[in-house]
Amino acid sequence: MPTIYAIGLAVNVETESDAFCLVADSSGDPTRRPSGMAGIDRYRFFFTKFSSQVLQRLISPSPFPLPPQGATTRHLLLTVTRPCLVASTIHYRHYSAASTAAPQLATPPPVPQLATPIPAEPLQSANADATAPLLDTIAQTPTSDVIVQTAMQIGDLRAMGLVHSTPVGFLQAFLEAIHVWTGLPWWGTIVVATLIIRTSLVPFIINIQRNNARLMNINPEVQEHMKEINKAKVNQDVETMQRHSTELQGLFEKNQCHPIKSIYLPLIQMPIMISFFMGLRAMSELPVPQFKEGGLFWFTDLTSSDPYYILPILSSAGILAILEAGTEAGMTNPQTNMMKNVFRAMTVVMVPFTAWLPTSVFVYWMTSNTYSIAQILALRNKRLRSLLNIPILKHSVSELQKNQPSMVDKFKSEFELRQKQSRELELREREVADALARRAAKRRS
Repeated sequence: MPTIYAIGLAVNVETESDAFCLVADSSGDPTRRPSGMAGIDRYRFFFTKFSSQVLQRLISPSPFPLPPQGATTRHLLLTVTRPCLVASTIHYRHYSAASTAAPQLATPPPVPQLATPIPAEPLQSANADATAPLLDTIAQTPTSDVIVQTAMQIGDLRAMGLVHSTPVGFLQAFLEAIHVWTGLPWWGTIVVATLIIRTSLVPFIINIQRNNARLMNINPEVQEHMKEINKAKVNQDVETMQRHSTELQGLFEKNQCHPIKSIYLPLIQMPIMISFFMGLRAMSELPVPQFKEGGLFWFTDLTSSDPYYILPILSSAGILAILEAGTEAGMTNPQTNMMKNVFRAMTVVMVPFTAWLPTSVFVYWMTSNTYSIAQILALRNKRLRSLLNIPILKHSVSELQKNQPSMVDKFKSEFELRQKQSRELELREREVADALARRAAKRRS
C-alpha cells in the first residue's frame, strides 16, 4: 500500500504571493500525481500550486489530489498567520475500512519528465535538508494523554459558578483579575490581594491610632467622671449623673476622640476576613483546576490540608504574636488583659480544629498576620508617629493598669452596687409602708 506524505509550505503569505504544497511519496501510481515532480533519494516530490491569502489554514478537506484506493495518507497540516510551519501528525484513512501495512517496493517506479525541468541540485540541497529533519522530529515526538491546562481568563470563575453579587463573589473576582493580569501563581495571587486590601485600610488604622492615643491621654479624667457617675447611680442622683455625663462628652469633643471609634476597624476587617475565608475555601472545594498546582514548597496543592500541620501552627503563632505586640491599631488597652488571656488559650486550641482547612486559607492568614505584626511595630516608631500626627502617650501602660480596676474587680464592685441598691430599695419600701400604716392608724383614732 503506498504511503503519501503531504507537507504544506507557505511562502510570503502576508504579501499575498503564491504558495506551494510539497508531496513526498515513497511508492504509488505516478499517473495520479500532478505534472510538477522531482526526486530526492527514495522519495519523489511534486508541487501543487494554490492561491494564498493573508491567513492560510490548510485543514481537512485537503487540497491535495486524492490518494489511490486503500492508501494511507499522512497529512502534515499547516496553519499560517505569518511565514511559519506548524505540523501535526493526523492520520486520515481514505476509501478503506481495514488497516493494512504499506508494501515496500524493491524498485521505485520511473519518474516522468516535467514539461519545464526543475533543477535537481537546488531542490535536493534545499528541500531534503528542510524536510528530513521535520519528518524525523515528527516521528520521534511521543504521544501523551496529559491534558494541557490553558491559561485562565476573566469570567472563568463565573462559568464555574463561583462569582456572585456578594462580598465573597467580589473578592473571588478580584483574585481572578489579579491572577489573569499579573500571571502570578495562585499562592502569589492570594498574597498580593491580601497586601493590596490591607494597605487600603492603612488610612483607617492611622485615624483609629490617633483616636486611641488621645483616649489613653485623657484616661485618668475619664475614670474620675465614671466614678462620679456610678456614685450618682447608687444614690439615684439624676442631676449629678447628668452633669458628669455632659462633662465627659465635652471632654471627648475637646480632644476629638470617642470610644466608639475604636470599634470601627474590627467592623471593617471582619467582613474582609470572612470573605477571604469563604471565598478561598469554596475555590478549593470546587476545586479550581489551577489550585491543584498553585502552591509552593511542601503545599503545592492549595485544595488539600497541610499534612505536616506546619501552616496551622504558624498561623496560630502569628495570632499570638499580634496579641502580645498589641491590638491592630497599636494601642494596648488595660481593659483587654482578661481578653488576651482568653485568646492565648484559644490560639493553642485552634490548631487541631483548623488543621482540616485547605492550605489556600492559611496562605491568606499567614500573610495577614505578618502584615499586622509589621504594622504594629512600625506604628510604635516615634518618628513615624510624629509624621502621621499621632499624639505621644502621656501615661505608660503600667501607670494606667495601676489606676484601672481589673475585670474581676469591676464585677465585684458591680455586684456590690446591685446588692446595695436592692437593700436601699427594700428599706425605702418599708419606710413607705410604715408611713402608710401610721396614717391609717391616725384616721381610725
